[in-house]
Amino acid sequence: MRNVQAATELETETVGWIPCQATPDDEMVPVVLWGKDHWSTLLYLEDMAVNHKGLIDNRRMRCHARRHRPFANLAGGVLMDAAGYPTRLYDGTVRANHDDWDCAYDAAALGYMRLSWTEPVEHESMFGYAQGKVQMLPKGSAIVASLRVHMAEGGSILDFRVEEVETA
Repeated sequence: MRNVQAATELETETVGWIPCQATPDDEMVPVVLWGKDHWSTLLYLEDMAVNHKGLIDNRRMRCHARRHRPFANLAGGVLMDAAGYPTRLYDGTVRANHDDWDCAYDAAALGYMRLSWTEPVEHESMFGYAQGKVQMLPKGSAIVASLRVHMAEGGSILDFRVEEVETA
């Protein structure tokens, strides 16, 4: 699976969960360029960590099915492919071939969370057979808390900047 590799230095708490992390830095979107897609993915994953034992609902993740085949959403037997929906960045540009899973890998690479995944030994489909799991780390929880305060005070997810967290 492109963009995911086993990370032996990360510990897993559950047998069968494989830790994963983003691959090369040259593929990662720097946090200063994070826009709505990155921030909304971070908020969603934090909610999964807090309220759903970390289990990620693949149906709620924008997934480029050919790049992240195990996590692709099969809705009623129809493949929901987000390949035509690139990640929107803060500067108004877009990153093609970059979906919510890539946004999650970017966050994991920055130490905001741990991601792991599992797949059944046997699966009938080429798509959508894996389950993702997230664990927030202190740095990620602090970013999310600041983002929630920013939004509660009338700010928008569109104008949130990470510098607000780092200078506070």
